[in-house]
Amino acid sequence: MKKECMFRRFLSVVLPIVFLMASVGYIVYRLLGERSYREKWKDYEDCGLI
Repeated sequence: MKKECMFRRFLSVVLPIVFLMASVGYIVYRLLGERSYREKWKDYEDCGLI
């Protein structure tokens, strides 16, 4: 019984931390991808193509 309680407490702490880390990682990944995309097309903005 005590092991089950400790396991639930462990999960209640670890799962939100893992979820938070995954969310932050995804946001950073998207921001870096967007930055790379803007950097790639920056030269073409002056030409009027975009």
